[in-house]
Amino acid sequence: MWHGIRDLCLLAIPCITALAAPFAGVAGAAPGAGAPVLVIAGDPAAVVAAADGRPVGPVAAPLAVVAAGDGDFARRLRNAGAWHVTSAAWLASLCLISGTTR
Repeated sequence: MWHGIRDLCLLAIPCITALAAPFAGVAGAAPGAGAPVLVIAGDPAAVVAAADGRPVGPVAAPLAVVAAGDGDFARRLRNAGAWHVTSAAWLASLCLISGTTR
């Protein structure tokens, strides 16, 4: 049986790591040219506008937005002050959204 918090941690940490590892690899993936990206910034709408991009989707969070742009959009976002830019494909996969539109 369980003999304390130490035993619980010895079981929980490997389980959490095993479950989180696949998402960590995808979440850190470099965005492809023209593909939607997740932008995290203090004012994400202003950063996207400064990088000549456009928001994608119906809702933006206070510190994040999914956006799209052309060419070297990810680099322009970082230069405009984005804290983090990553491919939005992993976020769509979490929400069970496929690559097709209706």
